[in-house]
Amino acid sequence: MKLTLKLATIGMAAFVLGTVAAGENIVKSDGTIVFSANEEWKIVDMSDVQIKMGSALDLSSISESGPAGKHGRIIVSKNGGLAFEDSPDVPRRFLGFGVFYIYFKLMDKMDTDAAREYLLSLAGLIRRQGYNIVRPMAMESYLMKGAAADCEFNPERLDTIDRFAAELKAQGVYTYLTIAAYTLGRTNTGKAFEERNEDKLKMFLGDAETRARWKAVTEKRLSHVNPYTKIAWKDDPAIACVEFYNEQEIGKNPVVLTRVSRTTRELFLTAWRAWLIEKYKTPEALAAAWNESADTASFDVIEPPKDDTGQKGIDLGFFYIDLARAQMAWCEDVVRGTGYKGLIAQFNYSKKTFDSAVRWETSAVSTMNAYTGGSTDGVRPGSKCWQGGSTGLAANYWRAANGTRLSGSPFIITETHHYFPNIYQHEEGLIFAPYSSLQGFDGIILHEDPVAPEALDLPHPYDDWSARNPVARANDFITACLFQRGDVKKAAHRVELQIPSQYLHASGNKAINTEQDKIALMTGFSITFPEIKRLTKSASIRPPDSVILPDSGAEVIAGEWSTSVEASRNSAFSLKGFVEGMRSKGILPADNLSDPDREVFQSETGEITMRVREKLVRVVTPRTEGVSLPADRSESLSCLRVEGSSIPAAIAAVAVDERPLASSKRVVLVYNTEMAFTGMELSALNTSTGWQTMYKQGTMPILMRTGKLNASLTCKDASKFALYALKVDGTRAEKLPVSVADGALKIEIDIASLKYTTPFFELVAE
Repeated sequence: MKLTLKLATIGMAAFVLGTVAAGENIVKSDGTIVFSANEEWKIVDMSDVQIKMGSALDLSSISESGPAGKHGRIIVSKNGGLAFEDSPDVPRRFLGFGVFYIYFKLMDKMDTDAAREYLLSLAGLIRRQGYNIVRPMAMESYLMKGAAADCEFNPERLDTIDRFAAELKAQGVYTYLTIAAYTLGRTNTGKAFEERNEDKLKMFLGDAETRARWKAVTEKRLSHVNPYTKIAWKDDPAIACVEFYNEQEIGKNPVVLTRVSRTTRELFLTAWRAWLIEKYKTPEALAAAWNESADTASFDVIEPPKDDTGQKGIDLGFFYIDLARAQMAWCEDVVRGTGYKGLIAQFNYSKKTFDSAVRWETSAVSTMNAYTGGSTDGVRPGSKCWQGGSTGLAANYWRAANGTRLSGSPFIITETHHYFPNIYQHEEGLIFAPYSSLQGFDGIILHEDPVAPEALDLPHPYDDWSARNPVARANDFITACLFQRGDVKKAAHRVELQIPSQYLHASGNKAINTEQDKIALMTGFSITFPEIKRLTKSASIRPPDSVILPDSGAEVIAGEWSTSVEASRNSAFSLKGFVEGMRSKGILPADNLSDPDREVFQSETGEITMRVREKLVRVVTPRTEGVSLPADRSESLSCLRVEGSSIPAAIAAVAVDERPLASSKRVVLVYNTEMAFTGMELSALNTSTGWQTMYKQGTMPILMRTGKLNASLTCKDASKFALYALKVDGTRAEKLPVSVADGALKIEIDIASLKYTTPFFELVAE
């Protein structure tokens, strides 16, 4: 079904498809760049973004049809992954998205019937883009709009959600249910958003009112019986996992304490002082540990640390471990008290070793968010946008997330996104998905909203609305094939980093060493805490092929929206020596190309190779081949050879029938470049820092940077193939010339000359 919205208050900017003005973007006297349609930046037709059934972009076949839950609940398998109850030995993988901010914002402007039609249309499109799970985190805010009282859901909106949940279930789409994120049962959702981080802190501290809100909302949600499925949410096996509170660790960032109310600050200080008294007994002992004067020592004047360094920071970390442990037990009692028997998860933000230890002790499923590209405040005026790439940093954002992955536990990425605007956004599909497959991640949930019945000119504070971003859509298509379809093989070996309690007492506020986490670019890699007892049953996984201890930690930079990890300093760990050891043990084949001195890393399977200094990553599998590389570079894969792209880009060839790429009769060719909004304004690039300032977000229509691609594809019966440019909905826009030489298809694409600007092309034997 195609749904067209007719909203007077929301309209796509008027434009004529296919007409562009010659010339270049405007550069003001101060260096500000103003993006506009021209020969370099062409308009992308986003008038229809619904993937058409049977088109080359239709990925509905890579996930099982519904209803979701027909195999029973999702469980932890004996191998430490995810499985269904009726087939506990069969590993299951989930690819999905959140947060539903855009959908619910649009629905606020509709009447009830239109809102229901919108969601039903959305549910039918989700599997077509390769997804089998959703994380509707913004649902809590939607349910509270227009509610009669706090913690009482709006009944009309609840009915709309029930219909949507029933349709998701019917389509075979599971739900990762986040209880709280921003609203916490308030009807005044604006105030709730302002106090979101204070609420997270108060949950840690056991504030009675805050926990009462969370308990009321949790019990109402889980005990509610969906009239369209006849099943309570707590009993529905289509609920994959329950998360207590999104990114709750933000509440314990030192900066949050400087912004909270006096009451909350006193609540914190009371708990903090009590904890210190329990540990140190006397002010003099505390002063000695903190290297402060005993003359002025007093528990009554102890203030919280302004950062998390030194012994004060270590004490603060252990204080929060105790708070987190107690809160996890309390939250689980509430959830289990409703009768819910499925998986639970918590703490998906922090990459500090302290927080990994909490997950190890308390959670059967570990989760993490991972962002790159860099933005200080989204696409709001004044925000600074970093223009570096992740390949040139050896996929640091992915490595930091993987460095929290626990041995014997399922691992789900609950949010990931390559920030916009960034000239390297095209890298994402060939980095996050293949490396996650190499490690055997159990789920990836993209951020946010890549599926939509219609792409509208609606302002978004972070431009995370991927449905209207052709570069993001191309990345997501590659992700679905490499990860969800399983094109990239999982590593057969694993290195385990065992973290002793002594390390926590010295470096618990740091992430793991950034030289050691590069092991994950070559073979399996996970962490354990052998001296900490797990409260949850650990899976009986195969012993690791190699065990190491942690070297010096890496500093964690924690903000209000994301967290990053700096490179380790003064590391004594020899990655070169360890790679040689892996070869001698047979973990890496003798011909593996990994060479840390040259910053070259190749997976043990040989399918993924990253050449950091060249800013190049390549993936070669039987069904998909791709490379992300700088301009004017050539690279030969197996079937695909890229002679060159005039601009930095990601190029991939994906077989979309049941055959390997070499014998496929239908191939999607992706030529992914860069995206901008019309009228977007960025400052001149600061070449010393790599940052630009966003002055204006811009509006629709979407612009895509043009480039020229010269490539070839070796395939069976090459002379029978035709080449088509595809619209973003998967339909064929125009036929393009293609030639054959030496049994290979010769492909030349000039985006500027296309009738419809697109990153998608189809090669099909006719």
